Amino acid sequence: MAISNNFLEKKLYIITISEKEIFDLTLVALEVLQKTECVLISKKFDKKLIKNLEKINTKLIFEEDLIQNREISQSILKIFEKHKSISHLKKSTEAFCNHSMFEYSELKEKVNIVIVPTVLEVISSLNKLKLPLTDRRKNSSVNFIENDTIKKLSLVLKDAYYEKVIIKLENQTQVEKIYKKLSTKNKNYDVIYICSNKRLNQNNKNFKEKINSLFKNKETIYLILEKIEKIQTKCN
Repeated sequence: MAISNNFLEKKLYIITISEKEIFDLTLVALEVLQKTECVLISKKFDKKLIKNLEKINTKLIFEEDLIQNREISQSILKIFEKHKSISHLKKSTEAFCNHSMFEYSELKEKVNIVIVPTVLEVISSLNKLKLPLTDRRKNSSVNFIENDTIKKLSLVLKDAYYEKVIIKLENQTQVEKIYKKLSTKNKNYDVIYICSNKRLNQNNKNFKEKINSLFKNKETIYLILEKIEKIQTKCN
């Protein structure tokens, strides 16, 4: 099959993972790794992790084997001459870092860049914000929403069950729709927006502009709904 020269048909999946533990990958990330034609990874990752990764995708390309002194984006474009899809594994310590996306800046107009959501990103951000993912003092649970977000969110707001609901936001339009829905129907949850290990203030007058600029820079934005503790009063 001839490969089209149209770069926009090609996809680069960016996946963050710890250096040693392949089990940190989500099911979504595992599915992406299986279906992409090749995986770009550094030899600095743990050897056991690399060995396990080869069982998922046998076509591994190591960053260190690429031409020296070449920007990573240029090397990726070279790989795209033979492949239509690439997964690039990044260390979890680089998650949410602005410089991490900067290295892909040359690819924005040539390749579809997809940031694969990972649990590690969310946990790292919540830890730095001193917001625990779950409450060990009780049976708390977390729900990660990706697809059909607006519809599922309506069900969550109607019947509060989860301790936290975490949504990976895709675009500015989605943010505005959710923001409107939350402002009119939200009675059970507090609303938290996070990005780059920072909490975004939705009451700031420049909030919409800030969100829009983050999307343009291909940064990941998460909406976290945290259940409001209601004080129950007893009647004597």
